[in-house]
Amino acid sequence: MVEHFIIEKQKIEESIRRLERRTNLLSWIRLITFVIAFVGIVLGVTDHYRMVLGIGLFFAMLFFFLVFYFHEFQEKLSYERAMGQVLDRYIARFSNDWKKFPDRGEDFLTGEQVTYREEASDLDIFGPSSLFQYMNAAVSPGGRNRLREWLTGALGDSAGLKESIGSIEKRQQAVQELREKEKYSLRLEALAQKMGKQDLRGSLRFFAELSENASKEKKQAVWIGILAGASILVTIITLLLACCQRIDFQWFVCMLVVQLIVSQAVDGIVVGKSAGVFSYLRYLSEYRDFLQAMTEEKMESGILAELQAEVKKDSQKGMKRLQVIGEALQFRHNPIVYGILCMVCFYNVFVYLAFVNWTGKYAHRVDAWVECVSEMEALLSLAVIARTRSTVSYPQICESGEPFVDMTQMCHPLLLEREVVGNDVLLENQIRLITGSNMSGKTTYLRTLGVNLVLAYAGAPVCATGCRISQMQLFTSMRVVDDVGQGISTFYAEVLRIQKMITFSRKEIPMLVLIDEIFKGTNSADRIVGAKGVIQALCLKWVNGMVSTHDFELCQLSEEQPMLENYHFDEYFEEDQLKFEYRVKEGRCRTTNALHILKMAGITETE
Repeated sequence: MVEHFIIEKQKIEESIRRLERRTNLLSWIRLITFVIAFVGIVLGVTDHYRMVLGIGLFFAMLFFFLVFYFHEFQEKLSYERAMGQVLDRYIARFSNDWKKFPDRGEDFLTGEQVTYREEASDLDIFGPSSLFQYMNAAVSPGGRNRLREWLTGALGDSAGLKESIGSIEKRQQAVQELREKEKYSLRLEALAQKMGKQDLRGSLRFFAELSENASKEKKQAVWIGILAGASILVTIITLLLACCQRIDFQWFVCMLVVQLIVSQAVDGIVVGKSAGVFSYLRYLSEYRDFLQAMTEEKMESGILAELQAEVKKDSQKGMKRLQVIGEALQFRHNPIVYGILCMVCFYNVFVYLAFVNWTGKYAHRVDAWVECVSEMEALLSLAVIARTRSTVSYPQICESGEPFVDMTQMCHPLLLEREVVGNDVLLENQIRLITGSNMSGKTTYLRTLGVNLVLAYAGAPVCATGCRISQMQLFTSMRVVDDVGQGISTFYAEVLRIQKMITFSRKEIPMLVLIDEIFKGTNSADRIVGAKGVIQALCLKWVNGMVSTHDFELCQLSEEQPMLENYHFDEYFEEDQLKFEYRVKEGRCRTTNALHILKMAGITETE
């Protein structure tokens, strides 16, 4: 699969080199054209050489044409570079290079309102080497937040369980369609890269206020437009009289100077008064190409068709007008060109008038457009798993009073596919006690189940050959750490985690619990007594679970509790080397390897 992305990256690199050569050449041509235009106009006006003036004006028009043409080249080059970044990210996902991606979603683990922090940390949903870091294709804050909502809906005691199966299935259908339309999806991802991480919350408030005051602003803008138009008319008459030698050219030059002064005053008063019109417009215009692309491909699945219909209502016309305004604003980055345009025709005033008119018609729709972009970015992220893993399936999520999980050849999505070992899991109103020696795969097995269920409830494919599940809330106790500041030991921190599970179980809501090395922070005698009590308390018909342990004594509980079943991982020796199969097997483990590992580390001499 990776070869396909490597070939596409090579094509993009060649295209970028070609565009860079053309852009550099066009830059030199543009500079030469400007010099000729400037010299021609100055000599023509000061020395009254009409022929030279005509040549200067011709090259001035040619210069402005080249500026637009150069901008188009830059836009295309920017897009190709963004596409190169997207392809680089896909190539990195086929090795461990994806762990270098800068956006790890660590901000989603902070804050007092975060109810899923422990589960998300245990299952590596956010943070270093996390699921979010691997699959996130969203760049905008809205897209990142939407993906976070989907990935955490079933974690801990959040409210995600209320989400209907129909909503999850709709996302599955959207992901399947995006997977099939790979070229289109990659184009959207590249356009998202171009958008950058602009937080439009301030912009949305600004546009909402502008929409409310649109009529008042428009009246004021009309008077400014009338005055600017009258000034331009006087300037044109002055130019015509000067050409007919009725008055001296100096009067025309004086009018241009007056217009430059007035236009700069307007730039400071009118544009400044709008409290960031141009900066907000620049940010919003970054969404323009993405919205346009959302309408280019016919969508079949429910969510994608709904998003497309919402965007098509008025975004095409609104974004087209915004595109014109946005391109016109590009001249603000070129003070010389911008100053000349403002001097000649009150350029900034008419751009501002166009924006005021656009605001009255479309400002109230900006929020809906941004929401559509956020939703699409999050869906593109869910499709990453389908595009980078050869073995995936779309889970069948069933309504059931008693929870169940049935996955075949389940694999961890963050492990290299060529190295990962698949395992089956079938839980039907059951708790599995997982025993096994060190490094045999117990913890990975628990995490593999948890992270695949997170993907399933988000609407993404899972890394398994088949999957049938019911809706459950996920609780975990794995990476338990102490809190010195709060005076909480590791053992007590784990007790609090398990207390949360037992408290939630009283609600009789379907749930899945994953407990790794239960009560490892206390002595063996107390650990066994406490573990027995927890397991018996969780043996309820609406609870599924997996509990890993090194205490073989707990395996005897299966004789007393029909809901409890023993499974294990083991190892074997090959030429005195410790080897692992990483395959779960029925029954309890009967081997240990701690002394052998200590010997390998040189800590002990005998086993």
